Amino acid sequence: MKIKEFINFLENKMKTKPNLFLFRDNEPKATIEDVNNIEKILLGKLPESFIEFQIKFGGGTFGFAEIFSVCENSDFYVLNNENVLEKDFFPVSDDQCGGVYCFKKNNEKFEDKIYYLDLSNLEVIVEETEFNFIQMFMKLAFNK
Repeated sequence: MKIKEFINFLENKMKTKPNLFLFRDNEPKATIEDVNNIEKILLGKLPESFIEFQIKFGGGTFGFAEIFSVCENSDFYVLNNENVLEKDFFPVSDDQCGGVYCFKKNNEKFEDKIYYLDLSNLEVIVEETEFNFIQMFMKLAFNK
């Protein structure tokens, strides 16, 4: 699914199934400045699909998924969750069971490929998934 199709799908879902998107009214949407700030801190460029998503929707809960935000004044601000920050990984979503879904940095760019980090053990276990951001979101939020 391409980003425009994904955004249209999500906007439609928000209209037809509003109960899956409760408590989103106060969640800030990202600005270009928010994105630039986080990329500067992380020394890496985030994937376009994630940037567009953040600008259009921000972070927070979507269906059954929780997506971290790049907005400093969000309750879901990614840098407020230091326990899920691992070197060269950018957390995208918390599974609420001790693991996070992340982008991995390759040189100065975060790839649009999702890795699962199990943080529940003494040693972090990293698993490469078959998903990009949109695929992961659809799976976690709507089991599609």
